[in-house]
Amino acid sequence: MFCSIWRKILTGFSCQKESAQGVQVPSELAGNSQTTENHGPSAITIYNQPTEISDDQRVSIEGNGLCTSAQYKPTDSHSYLLYSSSYPSRVKNSIPYSQFLRLRRLCSDESDFSLKSEELCNFFNKRGYPASVVQAGHHRAQRIDRQSALQTSQRDNNDRIPLTLTITQ
Repeated sequence: MFCSIWRKILTGFSCQKESAQGVQVPSELAGNSQTTENHGPSAITIYNQPTEISDDQRVSIEGNGLCTSAQYKPTDSHSYLLYSSSYPSRVKNSIPYSQFLRLRRLCSDESDFSLKSEELCNFFNKRGYPASVVQAGHHRAQRIDRQSALQTSQRDNNDRIPLTLTITQ
């Protein structure tokens, strides 16, 4: 499992064999099957060039580790549900919290989380969300540490049958 995680992270980085700069990673972690002349395992060098591993995440090398951050595509219109819509208040009020929690998971650095949170606050203000709702979602997500946010939640198996209804005015 560890190797497959590294393969996913490293696929976008530009790789070269043996160099003075960059981070040396065993080739089996990056899925590179090249060997050196003595047929021993070779290493690849990962240059410090940020790369995307998904549509909304950016990875870069800082020091001896990887740093992740949220990013937005130029075509992202940030079309969150308008606050003036007819959806129940609990639905509209939960959207800022869920988006701030998503940022908490994506940003490995606290200062980056703060910067991206300010951006997200502006997106919600443009969609008509009250500042109190946005700030409540932000503070709620801010109280959760990143390691806890990355944990998958365990749900109890229940025998309830869902009742799905349409929302009418």
